[in-house]
Amino acid sequence: MTFRQYLPIIHKKKKKGGGVFVTQNAMSIKNKVYTLLAVALFVFVTMNLYISSLVSSSQKETSIINILGKQRMLSQKMSKEVLQWYKYKSPEALNDLKASAMAFNKVIEEQTNGKMTIGESTIQLKMDPDFKSKTEEIYRVWKPFYEKIQKVMDKTEKEDISQSDLQENMKVLKLSNDAVKIYAKHSEDIMRKINILSYLNILLNIVVMSIII
Repeated sequence: MTFRQYLPIIHKKKKKGGGVFVTQNAMSIKNKVYTLLAVALFVFVTMNLYISSLVSSSQKETSIINILGKQRMLSQKMSKEVLQWYKYKSPEALNDLKASAMAFNKVIEEQTNGKMTIGESTIQLKMDPDFKSKTEEIYRVWKPFYEKIQKVMDKTEKEDISQSDLQENMKVLKLSNDAVKIYAKHSEDIMRKINILSYLNILLNIVVMSIII
């Protein structure tokens, strides 16, 4: 016998001459049960809406991490292209370097301004102190290197790319890798919240169903 089936029995009292009437205490307990049910249902709906919101945020964070990961790959690609140009003066390497540098610069400019373009949407980044500091550090190292590449491509740089420029590009690679790790923590925090709320949601479902059935 469930709690709901048991409830009317324990609160019925016999009248003189037959029949039953429900005591005031029984009505009070019933009201409390219905109030508890209403609160549980409200929490259940609110929690599900919040979980849906977190899932949506997690998807956006994943897209941002993918772009930051591409930045890391681009910086690694540029290291090879710079080395090829430095050693062999290959025109192909210079053209590839130009394309990679332009793509990297577009994203780091947005990243510095606290946003990221994904498809046709522009998403605001979570610029916590660590990620903001790392982004600014990347930008400081990257800008002079990018200007040097542009001069080489425009054939206005007499000294060409030097060994120190190669080292600066390696710094960009390391810093880009650090930026991915820092921002990935946001996604991990969101997934941790989703997991905790999912377990609470299951527990709440059990409570609600035990009241209703």
